[in-house]
Amino acid sequence: MRAVTLSVAVLALSAALVSSNSHASLAQSGTTADTNCFEATPEHPGPQDAARIGATLNNLWKLRVRLFVCPDRLKGTAYATSDGTVHFHNANDITLLPTRKQQAFARWFLLAHEWGHQVQYVTYPLDEFGRVAKVDPPVFELQADCLAGYSLGTFVARGVEIPFAMNAVTWNLGDYGGPGSHGNPMQRQAAFSRGLAGTGYPANLTVGPAPPPLRQAWQTACDQRYFGHGTREKPETWKRWIYPTTNPQ
Repeated sequence: MRAVTLSVAVLALSAALVSSNSHASLAQSGTTADTNCFEATPEHPGPQDAARIGATLNNLWKLRVRLFVCPDRLKGTAYATSDGTVHFHNANDITLLPTRKQQAFARWFLLAHEWGHQVQYVTYPLDEFGRVAKVDPPVFELQADCLAGYSLGTFVARGVEIPFAMNAVTWNLGDYGGPGSHGNPMQRQAAFSRGLAGTGYPANLTVGPAPPPLRQAWQTACDQRYFGHGTREKPETWKRWIYPTTNPQ
């Protein structure tokens, strides 16, 4: 039986993983203007070693995303905007997770997910991003989960120590539809595992259905079509995955 503290924390994390364009981000994340925020730097890293994680993600994706920490805010843990910024809200809800391993994985996962949105912003036209997000919200959210898996798998291959606590964290994230949907727990878990497999990391099938480990470009490993309506609702489709080049339909 899961601890109550874990249940509270994962609900907060699930609600927190909201991204949007620079005009709509505050409304969708449930916050007001962030006036008491500071930019995370090596001199002022913020909570949970956020600046180091952000710098590592920027180096991987060749981006210059600016990370802002809002130390007194609890309404949302992180969100991304198309102007190249990520806001990280103190992460007090992360500390509710019962083990340090889960807390460490959660902060890597949260920020890697938001950096995944930054990769999307520089890859896809904003009008396409907005259209898909409105018509079929989980597509880009699940792709961001996949990109998070791709990021963390790459880091582990490079020797970065990241304690994987996927069962305890990502399996508990998710929702069951509606505006801003991020996908249900199995879909999120499988998307993350697909990203891991794309780096050659042997994603455990008990953690989420994934293809065999095979190093490839993120565009192939995390192709949008795996996360579209009509595909993501079929568990048997996820389990039939072999390689990302296979037509998922």
